[in-house]
Amino acid sequence: MTTRREHQHDGPRWLSRLRVRAAVLVVGIPLAAAGLIAMTPAWAVLPVVGVAVAAMVTSLGKMTQRMADRACYECGTSLADEPPSPHGIVCPSCGALYQEAPFGPPSDHHEDETHVA
Repeated sequence: MTTRREHQHDGPRWLSRLRVRAAVLVVGIPLAAAGLIAMTPAWAVLPVVGVAVAAMVTSLGKMTQRMADRACYECGTSLADEPPSPHGIVCPSCGALYQEAPFGPPSDHHEDETHVA
């Protein structure tokens, strides 16, 4: 009998599924809007485009919301409570290494150096 952890590695990873869903939305919503625009009168084109843009932005925002939090890119497990190590955070579910990207202003230790042009 196989465990849940073994099944976790059989299918596509969380980030891969997210990319596929985003690609389907980015292609599908404009195609649906184009089909609807072809069948509606000219005065209804602007509202259709506005609704399509709003639907795409909202859907992509909700789908990528988990990427703003500390989450494993392999399985999607929350890493908010996991302690960081010098090399990153190890996911307790799948063992993948999560390395945070340095966002924000650069560190202060480079400001004292003088650069010669």
